[in-house]
Amino acid sequence: PTVITQDITVYLDASGNAIITPQQIDNGSSDLSGSVALSLDKSNFSCAEIGPNSVLLTVSDSSNNSASAPAIVTVVDNIAPVIIAPANISVFATSALGAVVNYTAPVGTDNCLVTTVMTAGLADGSTFPLGVTVVTYTATDASGNASSVSFNVEVVGIAPEIACPANITVSNDLGQCAALVNYAATETVGIPASVITYDIAPGSSFAVGTTTVTATATNAVGTSSCTFTVTVNDTELPKVITRAVTTTITNGVATITADQVNNGSTDNCGIASVEVSPSTFVCGDQGNHTVTLTVTDIHGNSATQTAVVTVLGEVPTISVNTFTAVPTQASNTIFLGYGPQSMTLTTQTTGGSGFTYNWTSSTGEMVASVANPTVSPKFSTTYTVTVTNANGCQTTSSIAVCVIDARAIDNKGKYEGKVLVCHQESSGNDDDDHSSRNGSHTIEISVNAVEKHLKNHGDTLGACGATCTTSYVNVIVENDDDDHNDHSDNDDDKGKDDNKNGKDDHKSKESEIKAVIYPNPVVDEMAVGLSEKGEGSIEIYDNKGNRIFKKDTKDLKEGIKFSMKGKKTGTYYAKVTCKGKVYTATIFKER
Repeated sequence: PTVITQDITVYLDASGNAIITPQQIDNGSSDLSGSVALSLDKSNFSCAEIGPNSVLLTVSDSSNNSASAPAIVTVVDNIAPVIIAPANISVFATSALGAVVNYTAPVGTDNCLVTTVMTAGLADGSTFPLGVTVVTYTATDASGNASSVSFNVEVVGIAPEIACPANITVSNDLGQCAALVNYAATETVGIPASVITYDIAPGSSFAVGTTTVTATATNAVGTSSCTFTVTVNDTELPKVITRAVTTTITNGVATITADQVNNGSTDNCGIASVEVSPSTFVCGDQGNHTVTLTVTDIHGNSATQTAVVTVLGEVPTISVNTFTAVPTQASNTIFLGYGPQSMTLTTQTTGGSGFTYNWTSSTGEMVASVANPTVSPKFSTTYTVTVTNANGCQTTSSIAVCVIDARAIDNKGKYEGKVLVCHQESSGNDDDDHSSRNGSHTIEISVNAVEKHLKNHGDTLGACGATCTTSYVNVIVENDDDDHNDHSDNDDDKGKDDNKNGKDDHKSKESEIKAVIYPNPVVDEMAVGLSEKGEGSIEIYDNKGNRIFKKDTKDLKEGIKFSMKGKKTGTYYAKVTCKGKVYTATIFKER
């Protein structure tokens, strides 16, 4: 046979084997007889035959004639190794460098022998950085076929945790209403390292009071915040500066204000109040006084300082001079029925200028507003004067005016002008008819004989043992032509002295007539009249002699109503005139 061959290439299968047939080598071998039989000396190949291999093709005819020819069989491995990657790995970082990651490295398999397995990235047991690291493994066989697989190793960071400092309390900086405060928060957990920020930077100036500070730690994973307080206390006292003040008493008082004493006091945070004590001075406080200025700041801190306040002004002094109404008789005494029935009270005043006077009586009445008033007391009265100077300072002085009733009033209330005298008698002879008597006794004498008795006998006005009267006795005054006064110009006590039995030939029914006041004392309404019928007039006077009412009437016994409502408390006088005769009565007005 004619043998014609051809070179071929065959590929190993997944098992690393390849099988060829003679037909693959035969390239048109023939024989004259027609059909031929083909055979190879080698038809199975493995990884060991990779590359060119010589084979012999034998062609046989039907006559058993054979011929052979070589051919080249090239064995090729084109199947890449098989390699399987592990699952992606995720771990938490253990430090800022990352974390040590262990994994099972993949192993490649091949139809033939894997000659090398190489890695791209970090090997098992390496420290992987934060983030994702791609690890690639490549398997290569002897024929240079290669397969690669990759997986991720992720090192996950940890969110930060932050610890704030404890709450901070400090005092203000000297002279400031604030303080510079430093502080630092710390990160307790966090990978990677955090950046710590503050809403109020450390070293900032904090105002007095409490401020909340927020600290925040931030890394690639997240953030964490905490808060703390910074309290600045104002412990600085105000600085108190004072100055001396001079003030003058006006209207009886002098006041100063804190602003007058304050001379520029300051405080680091601000002043809430300034007070001075004492701040009020009255009459009698003239001179130097130490006052205290208290300055309180807006946070309640207080400080004090003293200052001198000079109070100007004068306090008046006043004295009421004594008087003698009747020579040889007691001073400061008025005798009803004899001598002056009114007296001018005189004063001596010092201490300032611009004096004003106010006189009142012990009955509560306003008497006068002059330095030297004239008074006409009907009964013993104390007069008090209050003097006020231009500074408004006051002082008072009083004089007790004794009133002794020296009128000779009979038991019917009739008064005929006679005077009571306490006559002093001795055992010696004198020019009267009382030489046989010793001691003293009361006599009634005419007004004209009083002076002689007072000078020559040492007599005293009023009945023996008479004291300052505290009430006024109304009398009936008759104006007639009968002479009841005396029996002799030389010794006027004889006739009356002989009438000690109470007999009076001159008394008549008319002596029983008297003025009538009802009610008395009076509050509001009263009636004024006469105890007998008759036509006449009724007048009412105040204690200063001012007439405040007058009315005529045809029937005095019926009387006239009069309202005392709104009148001042005190003594008033009623004067009833009938048929030329005058009848008087004292009215007492109550509150």
